[in-house]
Amino acid sequence: VDGGVTDNLGVRGSMMSPVAHYGNVADMGSAFTPEQLRRVRHVLVIVANAHVYPSYGWSEEGRAPGLVDTLGGVVRCRLGHPQHNTVLLAKNGFKMWAQGINAERTPSEPKVELDFAVITFNQITDAAERQRFNAMPTMFRLGSEQVDALRSLAGRLLAQSPEFRSFLQ
Repeated sequence: VDGGVTDNLGVRGSMMSPVAHYGNVADMGSAFTPEQLRRVRHVLVIVANAHVYPSYGWSEEGRAPGLVDTLGGVVRCRLGHPQHNTVLLAKNGFKMWAQGINAERTPSEPKVELDFAVITFNQITDAAERQRFNAMPTMFRLGSEQVDALRSLAGRLLAQSPEFRSFLQ
């Protein structure tokens, strides 16, 4: 069973850091030298969530789900919930990091600004396109056309993100 069952986002490490456990902000900055960390002004965290949002025939037909549909919904909900939690915990962890850095800076030094963008298939406005991506398998081997389509989609969704636009400004 791959990591998709528990965390398919790649941001859990930020939550498992000393910041989440002890509020030790300095250790989360280990990617920077002290001099580099003093120059940080604006940070953008991008989470690309490929969680699938399927359509449900029973819902579209206006009928109640049967036992199999209900059990399938429970399983999908339980698998999606940890990803939602991971995003919230990671966002809070990065906020703690920025607040800790800002607390160490003098009033005359610029404060760190943090933008946290999440892009996901449910942000696709065209129903047919959304269905196409939701039907795409999640595996390590995708066709070159699928990879190109995903990269293009990520760019478009990121360009629409208010957090990304804030970062660019």
